[in-house]
Amino acid sequence: MLLTTWPETYLLRRQPTLQASVHASHERHLSALTARRLRGTPLDVFGLPKLRRVERALIGEYRELVRALRTPEAAELADIVRGYEDIKLRNVERFRTRAAELSAR
Repeated sequence: MLLTTWPETYLLRRQPTLQASVHASHERHLSALTARRLRGTPLDVFGLPKLRRVERALIGEYRELVRALRTPEAAELADIVRGYEDIKLRNVERFRTRAAELSAR
């Protein structure tokens, strides 16, 4: 049986592993991916899905609609767009249909 003192045992257990060194070497790249300056650019990997593109376009559509109509009904249209993934995409279509109806008045 090998007898060691407490600090030696602690230091032996605290040796950096390969996983920790790989993580440290990629830390700069991971932080760059999450930087706000990449949002909306082709390097934004989280903004690539169709839902994210639709959500970004919807913000401008809603603002223009509210500015043009200036009615409470137009302002309440934001409440229609709820849910996750497919449900939200269906609700976006409902939003656009209702917005077209209000614009036609």
